[in-house]
Amino acid sequence: MAKEYRIKEGIGQYWNKRWEVQEKYFYYENGKRVTSWHTVFTSTDKNRCEEVMKRYQTVPRKDYRMPFIEW
Repeated sequence: MAKEYRIKEGIGQYWNKRWEVQEKYFYYENGKRVTSWHTVFTSTDKNRCEEVMKRYQTVPRKDYRMPFIEW
């Protein structure tokens, strides 16, 4: 399943304009599937965010979860 990304305009820590690359994810709450977005990259330059989003879409990310170890 391919991950879905988007660019969104936001407000930074010091009330400056910034752009965010967000990744879509889902979780289950009370047995219902809930879809949401979380930020993976921020920049004040929109062109830089577009470059990063293209890289996220083309290069697969590593899975850093711990593998199941059987003792």
